[in-house]
Amino acid sequence: MTTESKWRANWPVNGFSATVEEGGPWWRIPLKHLLIILLSAYFLFFFRMSSYDLWSPDEPRYAQVAREMLRSGDWIVPHLNGQIYTEKPPLYFWLVAALSKPLGDVNELTARFPSATASLLLMLLTYFFGSWLLGRREALLGTLIMATSAQFVGIGRIGVIDMLLALSISAALCLFCAAYARRAVAFYLAGFASLAPAALAKGPVGLVVPVAVMFVFIGSEIVLRREGAWRESLRFTLCLVAGLALVALVVAPWWRAAYVQSEGVYGSISVLAKQTGGRMFDSYSHRRPFFYYLYNIPWQLLPWTFFIPLTVRTLKREANLRAHQGLRFLFVWFAAIIVFFTLISGKRSQYILPLFPAASLLMSWALIKRNPFEGRLRERNEYWVPCAGLALASAVALPVFTIISYVYLREIFWFALAAAIVGETGLFLVARRLMNIPPLSALLGVAVATILISAALFGYVAPAADKYLSARSFCTAVRGAIEEGDSLYFYQTYRPNINYYMGRNMTRLNSNEEVMQALGKDENIYVVLEHKRLQLLEAGDFLILDQIARGQVGSRDLVCVLVHHAG
Repeated sequence: MTTESKWRANWPVNGFSATVEEGGPWWRIPLKHLLIILLSAYFLFFFRMSSYDLWSPDEPRYAQVAREMLRSGDWIVPHLNGQIYTEKPPLYFWLVAALSKPLGDVNELTARFPSATASLLLMLLTYFFGSWLLGRREALLGTLIMATSAQFVGIGRIGVIDMLLALSISAALCLFCAAYARRAVAFYLAGFASLAPAALAKGPVGLVVPVAVMFVFIGSEIVLRREGAWRESLRFTLCLVAGLALVALVVAPWWRAAYVQSEGVYGSISVLAKQTGGRMFDSYSHRRPFFYYLYNIPWQLLPWTFFIPLTVRTLKREANLRAHQGLRFLFVWFAAIIVFFTLISGKRSQYILPLFPAASLLMSWALIKRNPFEGRLRERNEYWVPCAGLALASAVALPVFTIISYVYLREIFWFALAAAIVGETGLFLVARRLMNIPPLSALLGVAVATILISAALFGYVAPAADKYLSARSFCTAVRGAIEEGDSLYFYQTYRPNINYYMGRNMTRLNSNEEVMQALGKDENIYVVLEHKRLQLLEAGDFLILDQIARGQVGSRDLVCVLVHHAG
């Protein structure tokens, strides 16, 4: 039996398009495809990764939790500013702390490296899954579409949990799809086992989202009366019970230890209810209207937003979702996540990151289905129109970026001006040539241009934004004015970026009475607060304040003052 026939015998497709192409089965990645993926990932996520500081709201918070884990030696219960941090499970903090341990402290590189690595792994996962489901050409284009989308690049470049969660959920869904196609219990269990990192990174939502997608897909199989759907749904349900038990075996030892060590503060049912049910049904943060993602998705998919109409039209006309289970699974993956996060009250743009592999593969299938290999771009209106729209938007964006840099980032103005001149000239010179190349070359050109622009923006422009977005300069001024043993507090605020770049924990004082209590312990104290709250602190005539530092950190005007008793 040949390699190809063995592969087909071992992988019954059951309506899924598991394609064996020239060059061998799907799991043999061509060297040029691997190099494209690795080089793209390097410039998108790793290039000059530590060239700019940690920015609020999430990066310095998570870095500080990892730092306190490293300094205290307590790897069980996360802490932030000396207090138990119940907002997130510890997996991401474990990774950052482990990477930072040889260096002695958390820095920009170690804080971002897990997210960047998860981005690369998700690219490889999308490629292999797309190769099996659709074919290598669709897989490579889909991987590049996903990796160069604005939201994916933005999240992969910062030290947050969401990319790790997206990787875990996507791995579970890919394994579920393979298990359903092969009718393989082992693959079901492997898929559920891959959800253990999701549970340890984000909590119950890491389990709820992928399981919901799985149930919706199986429900579609039953509604369409696919052969063996009821029998397979029973097999899936039994595997679900066993899989969740497997996840519990992995998570429970840590959860139990955290609960006991924190004396019930961490891991209690009330905390779980607040962090999960509270965010879903009555969110105390990030409340958005139900149509939030309708206007949010277009910018997330830039520059590929211009190809959405072509994708929708092709899927509507040529995708037989009833017969092609693979395409239907991708559609369910995409739609179920959109509906799920639309229905919950708390919404953020990065919450829907797990749908990017499905959305990108659907788009790549549609673009390849229209046969971009033949003809010239000028003769193919379905490709020419979105490419022209993208070129026009780019021509407008370059001078706008130059103006913004002149107003806010004067130190990179000449760089921005040179980039705008080169970009506009390049667009003009290349436009006519692009009209005579195959549409596929234009699509790959969009990906390459996005990679280079992203590398330039994050590698060279982002560091110039530190003076507006980073707390480092403000904290440096404060540290230069106080002694190591001086008492430093927050007043009616808490800023994780200040906490991180000060390199010490700072108690929050909520009233002048608490300020007086602090003065009872020390003759002089230093207080960090927003400038607009300074009058509240000055209200007590028993206080004398000397301002030692002031700085604009993001949208907040912060000051540090010396407080001591009058007389």
